[in-house]
Amino acid sequence: MLFNALNRFVINKVFQNNRFPLWTIVVLGSTALAITLSNRDILEEKAELPYGVSSNLPFEPLPYIPESNKKFVPVDPAIRTIQVEVASGESLSLIFQKVGLPDVDLLNILSLNKDSEKLKNLKPGQKIKFELSDDLLQKLVVEITNLESLIFSRQGESFSMRREAVKPDTIVVTAGTKLKTSLYIDGKNIGLSDSVIMQLTAIFAWDIDFTQNIRIGDRFKIIYEKLEIKGEYYKTGRILAAEFVNQANRYTAFLNTDNNGNNSYYSEKGHALQKTFLRNPVDSVRVSSRFNLKRKHPILNRIRAHKGVDYAAPIGTPIRATADGQVKYLGVKGGYGNTIELQHGGKYTTLYAHLSDYAKGLKIKSTVTQGQVIGYVGKSGLATGPHLHYEFRVNGEHRDPLTVKLPAERPINIKYKTAFEERTRMLISLLNHSKAHDTRETKKITETIIRLYSKR
Repeated sequence: MLFNALNRFVINKVFQNNRFPLWTIVVLGSTALAITLSNRDILEEKAELPYGVSSNLPFEPLPYIPESNKKFVPVDPAIRTIQVEVASGESLSLIFQKVGLPDVDLLNILSLNKDSEKLKNLKPGQKIKFELSDDLLQKLVVEITNLESLIFSRQGESFSMRREAVKPDTIVVTAGTKLKTSLYIDGKNIGLSDSVIMQLTAIFAWDIDFTQNIRIGDRFKIIYEKLEIKGEYYKTGRILAAEFVNQANRYTAFLNTDNNGNNSYYSEKGHALQKTFLRNPVDSVRVSSRFNLKRKHPILNRIRAHKGVDYAAPIGTPIRATADGQVKYLGVKGGYGNTIELQHGGKYTTLYAHLSDYAKGLKIKSTVTQGQVIGYVGKSGLATGPHLHYEFRVNGEHRDPLTVKLPAERPINIKYKTAFEERTRMLISLLNHSKAHDTRETKKITETIIRLYSKR
């Protein structure tokens, strides 16, 4: 616009009217040209600024870089995860086919080492996780057990393997009740597992006859371990302490674990609960005939001393040795039928009669351990029905197996006594406070107990 105005001025005023000398015309033309070039530079500078950015900035703006000149940063492809639970009859090969993975990956994994061979025998319920990128297997996680997984990771065309072990978290739990129906039913009603109930009966098996002497109104309290994995229940652990009141008689048990990891229970005074002899040679049965020196024999129909205890049980019920010993007699013995007699040291012997069969491999002079199955209930010899006849002798003299005072084990080893007493004091405090788990002090005690027992 300015250039056009100057041009018209020069033509109208200078050339037509002849009023300005030549040097004036030259100066005016040079000035107009300079102004025009200056305006052009300003416009080009503004054009280089991004849209919406003012040129009146207090700092020098960053240079503009076109999109085509920017450096490209690659993005990792997304990882796709597939979770599989092994169904009955499924193999890893079949699962690989369902996921759409090549056989070469499976062969590379199975040929890694002996641990990878475990994948050849999957069990229903096992969990498997696949991690894929662009349909290429990057990682395979196979849960072998709840506590162990095998992890296979891609390394080029092959795979590497590592083992991942999970350590369960231990929680100390207290429970107890008064019996209203039976130990099993009442125990289940307060949430105890079969394992805990069986532990409880095994702990007091030397002092309490759970088949005969349990009464309505008996009561118990226990402290036991509950194991969790990632906050979810896994299984129950050991009973750490127990109190059982049976017909007004109070029994207590506290766990001690020695340096070899062997568990045993002692009273709060440090006396071993485990006796040399079990009270009963069979589990969960009914006493059909007691020790009676004036009993009338049911078959012979005359007075004949019954120098043992008869346990009624189905044919084939396992019979266990009540103590460590050696087989003194094995075979048919008159009215006893199939019989086993065990020698326990030089003072004690036990006899098991009316058996249907003997344990495989058992013979005279065989050594047996307490709780070992030595035979099976039957009705051989003079028997009206299937049952076990059990006798207990001290220096050859018959004693009532249900009432005889059983010899105890030695007291706790002196090197474990101090630590045992420390744990026992804390466990007793928990047993005596049913709502102790609501207090801060009890939380502190349980944490200490877990720490002390975890060292064993």
